Amino acid sequence: MKSSDKEMANDTRSKVLELKEIIETKKVIKGEVLQKQGDLKIKSYYVKKGLLRSYTIDDKGKEHIFIFAPEGWIVSDMESQTKGSGLPAAICATIPENMDIETRQLLISKGVAPMQGIHETLNAISASADWSQNRVRILLDIPRPLSPNLRVGQQVMVSEPEGKSWLLANDFAVPQGKVTSGQNLGAVASELGYPLALKMVSPYLPHKTEAGAVVLNLSDAASAIQASIQMQADVVSYNPQAATDQFLLEAMSPKPLAELIVTLRRDPQFGIALVLGSGGILVELVGDAVTLLLPLSPHDITRAIKKLRVIGLLNGFRGGPQADLEKISLQIHRLCIAYTKHQDEIAEIEINPLFIYSDQVCAVDVLVHKFN
Repeated sequence: MKSSDKEMANDTRSKVLELKEIIETKKVIKGEVLQKQGDLKIKSYYVKKGLLRSYTIDDKGKEHIFIFAPEGWIVSDMESQTKGSGLPAAICATIPENMDIETRQLLISKGVAPMQGIHETLNAISASADWSQNRVRILLDIPRPLSPNLRVGQQVMVSEPEGKSWLLANDFAVPQGKVTSGQNLGAVASELGYPLALKMVSPYLPHKTEAGAVVLNLSDAASAIQASIQMQADVVSYNPQAATDQFLLEAMSPKPLAELIVTLRRDPQFGIALVLGSGGILVELVGDAVTLLLPLSPHDITRAIKKLRVIGLLNGFRGGPQADLEKISLQIHRLCIAYTKHQDEIAEIEINPLFIYSDQVCAVDVLVHKFN
């Protein structure tokens, strides 16, 4: 026998001896009461042979059975365990309709939480654990007061190049790009290099895909020029007022680990709110998002990202690279600070998608509204 096995065997024998010192063997007859209501001695009973039941009698004399304990089961009095130890307790019915209203009220009166349904019980336990962890965290680091909602007024959408210039000026990464007219498009495309993305610049195109106002993976000047001609025709068909001769050419960004949507906006009641969610086409398909109120910390952002369904893609999905969530969160936090400093000017920022890489981010599409 290995030394580790011997140590485990000795440890097991030691624990068995400890248990034997506190275990009392008792033979009971049918109908005998082992522990009465109000007896706060914390005891548990192992059924070696026969059957035990735990029950109570309400004010109307009706008997309520909580547990049947057959041979091999351990049973105890829930009220005694709860009040004697000072610990919270609950009784779970496997399906909601298994517990009637009288039983629920009786349990509540004894300080025991009646839980109806296994799924519902697990959700309640999870929420309780989250609350407890958040309480400890908040008490250790008292958050600052919420950001006030300083200004309310009419908003105007700025162009995507202007929105991205604002992001770049505030140290937030965007693809390399340049605005050009249709006449100079070929020369600018060759200057930037390939592959490229082409977008029409218009104040009437908050969402370009539906209007045919975006084309990706252009590989040469000829394809870029042809794409711009077709784009003008598509946009005229979609909304003649939206068509322009101004285009944004951008270098195609490398494939990310995941895509997020990041939104900063004013809430009329709570002030500045940050929304993080699964981005790209998953925004409408999945509807996966977390809302945080400012001010916040990078750790708050990290915790929020971990709650999203895309977290698997950021944790090395199928052997892929992992994202450094601390570095990613710091960059998003930097954006929050910039927005707060300019909240009298910038009304709302929506980045979708925000490409997430191993240690950096890139705002591929951005929609910015300013106060008019």
